[in-house]
Amino acid sequence: MNMGAVGALRRVKNAISVARHVLDYTQHSLLVGDQATEFAVAMGFKEEPLETNASTKIWQQWKQNNCQPNFWMNVSPDPASTCGPYKPATKSLTSKQYQQRGVKFGGEGNHDTIGMVAIDNRGKIAAGTSTNGASHKIPGRVGDSPIPGAGAYADGEVGAAAATGDGDVMMRFLPRILYFFQAAQRIYTMRTPRDGVKRWGKDLFYSGTSTRVGEHCSRRFQLIEVGCPARSSCLRSRPASSLDVVVFSGASDSMEDLIAVEQLRSGITPSAAGENALRRIVALYPDFVGGIVVLSIDGQYGAACHGMNTFKYSVCNQQLGEVTVLEVPCLSSDK
Repeated sequence: MNMGAVGALRRVKNAISVARHVLDYTQHSLLVGDQATEFAVAMGFKEEPLETNASTKIWQQWKQNNCQPNFWMNVSPDPASTCGPYKPATKSLTSKQYQQRGVKFGGEGNHDTIGMVAIDNRGKIAAGTSTNGASHKIPGRVGDSPIPGAGAYADGEVGAAAATGDGDVMMRFLPRILYFFQAAQRIYTMRTPRDGVKRWGKDLFYSGTSTRVGEHCSRRFQLIEVGCPARSSCLRSRPASSLDVVVFSGASDSMEDLIAVEQLRSGITPSAAGENALRRIVALYPDFVGGIVVLSIDGQYGAACHGMNTFKYSVCNQQLGEVTVLEVPCLSSDK
């Protein structure tokens, strides 16, 4: 798996092309800020002002409107009626206020992300995104687009996904799309539970060893946990009727939470993978607005969305013969 990305790139057009140069000509994954601009110029890209008459006018109108909307919170003076400068407020936020972060101005028109996933005739898969970011964002903000596994993700054995919408929320959840999709394909093709231990230990945890492997089998499911500390119980009792699951925990000290893929069905589709990921987001952020496109390694594709009536995406393959715009209805918060 290879990647390259840039964030907070200034005064250079076509950020996705600069990201490709990070991929092709460096051993790094992500460059940001003024140094990303310096890198782009060194690679032959033109440094130039990107402001237009239209964007300048929009900015002036925003200033005249007391900098509304904006993304500040828990500061003084009140960001809902002033432009600042701001200082931290002394009061603490409620849990509900924390939950509302990043969704207040995450509507359909407040971003311009372009995402693409593709497979070539050799079966090589790739994903990419490019964006100017949220309108009226705080200077220095980096959204989900350049973050690997957030704005886009690709796995050469499974598939790829790209997203658009509220990146500040999306970046906390999008990698789960591939967890769903990857687990569905691997769990139902592996020969034995131990095959799954070896394969997932290599692919996800970069570790081929474990201190103990606990294994429990019933007629309905198999539960495996990898790398369990000797002082803890590896097996957890779950009703066999409630899930088909492979669970991994404690594989390394850096893994704070166990990775669980629950209630998977054999042959999960890209659309279902996207819907499952969005439902996890909406459970915590019911006002979330965004869409996801998912592509499997065998060429299946699908999309899911929330916070809009419908979501459009374009597809081009040999069967369609030309670029075709498709449209899917979006999930509602009560689904």
